[in-house]
Amino acid sequence: MVLDVSKVSKFWTKTKFNQMEPKIVRIAFFVFFSLILSVSQSFEMEVTSLSPSKCITFNGINNKPRVECRGINSNDNLTAILEDEVENFSNGKRIIDQLYLYDLIVDDRKLAQNWIKSTNFNISSLIIISAEIDNIENSAFDGFVFERLTYLRLQNFKIDTLEEGTFEGLKRLKILTINSCKKTTLKKML
Repeated sequence: MVLDVSKVSKFWTKTKFNQMEPKIVRIAFFVFFSLILSVSQSFEMEVTSLSPSKCITFNGINNKPRVECRGINSNDNLTAILEDEVENFSNGKRIIDQLYLYDLIVDDRKLAQNWIKSTNFNISSLIIISAEIDNIENSAFDGFVFERLTYLRLQNFKIDTLEEGTFEGLKRLKILTINSCKKTTLKKML
């Protein structure tokens, strides 16, 4: 977004702003330009991939790849889709910094072993929101793809119980957040 200073100057001289108290005018312009800058910065997000897979990849924090998928079925080649996103975007680093999965669909309402199976990339942060999942198998987060996972958020799940060992494969996990889930029982989980 480009701001034409000459138009602002004409606006300034035609209005009664120039007759107001200087302090009020400075505050008003500061708020006005801050708003313009924040809106223009929010549109600078570089979208690099929008595929029929319902996934989008763009620069996240520090230009690291952030992938967001909505309404995707884990059996619809989720691993292949993510590998393509990494191949096209990661500049050889083979890491998805943030993976957001909204409305994830899985077979038998169970997050099973190898639901994402890859030896080609790692995920640093995984956020799963609004999934129709009743059960997470103990080995669901085992494997190469989860070796660097430091942040995991599960939100709006239907899980009743998380068994011992559910997150055992996550050796580097630092933050686990479980939000807005059905009343969940934790059985010696950590």
